[in-house]
Amino acid sequence: MTLAGLDLITDNIFDVDQLKRLSPEPSGPGIKFEEWAVLDKDEVLSHTQARELGIEIQTRVGQALYPETIREIYEDVEENGWNYRLPQPTVSRLETPIIGPDGIPKKYAVRDANNRFELPWTYLPCAIISGEEYDLLRFGCIANNPNSWSRKNDCTADDVKAMIQTGFKMSKIEKTEEAVTKELETNYPKIRNRSRAKFVADILQSVGKTVSFQPYGKVEVAKHMSEYFNADMGQDDDTKVIRVAKGWGRPLDNLRNSVDLLEEAIAHPDYQVQAISHLSVGSGVTVEPDETNAAQLRIQHDSYLVNFIRTFCIPVADSFRNGSLKLPTNHWVAQVNGKEKLDQFQ
Repeated sequence: MTLAGLDLITDNIFDVDQLKRLSPEPSGPGIKFEEWAVLDKDEVLSHTQARELGIEIQTRVGQALYPETIREIYEDVEENGWNYRLPQPTVSRLETPIIGPDGIPKKYAVRDANNRFELPWTYLPCAIISGEEYDLLRFGCIANNPNSWSRKNDCTADDVKAMIQTGFKMSKIEKTEEAVTKELETNYPKIRNRSRAKFVADILQSVGKTVSFQPYGKVEVAKHMSEYFNADMGQDDDTKVIRVAKGWGRPLDNLRNSVDLLEEAIAHPDYQVQAISHLSVGSGVTVEPDETNAAQLRIQHDSYLVNFIRTFCIPVADSFRNGSLKLPTNHWVAQVNGKEKLDQFQ
């Protein structure tokens, strides 16, 4: 085992009793914890070795090994010793040993902590788990969910998308909006949680399925206009039209949309400003749109701009013109330490 620039330690520095006493047992859907072990790494199939053999156990779509992370963990262990209180590397037993690229039979396969497998020690402290193949694959992805306390490189949205696609292929997840949403909420709660509906639609679209209510963003609006209307977003000098994408449904977005549209209209009096609009979905939306209420919500948002002008813009402008409006004043608190007095506004 080698790691460029590091002195290698080949002695078994790990203690299985410490694993039993301090380490959290791994858990996950369909996963059973078997036992703690300190294994000779020659007996373990890493993700890198599996890729050489054409065996799919890697759950990351892009970069799999992170040299800087490996170095950081190595230096931390050298200084502080192995941290048994963190989640430990996890392996599963192979039903039939596999001859590795090094010619040595492999009895186990890494399921989580491939980077820690690459540390320059002969042995691997680990938990041994069992389960069906999809559950073992998914465990590797779930184990890399974002957290703030372990030295892990978080799984990405692409990793999760690929794992759910694997679930489709292995008939473990139905190709429905409800099934994908439940999978994300249950096992990947921090992945695309602010745009989950859009993520669900993207995952299903990748396998030729659609959701009951299509979420949109600026990119999707531009694509839609180009594909179905043969029109580009932005300023069209030939037709004197300005097209801007706007999502409606969040109170602050509605206010921002109104100001933006009025600014465009004032700045371009000879152009017709067109808001190519969609109903927003997900976090912060006042009323979640669906096929039952979409028409009514569109009517409500259609009147937002006019109501904003009538109930806010005109009264403010009239009050300002006749001198009755007392403008709010700013009172700046002290922020320059040592130079501004805390009991005085600036």
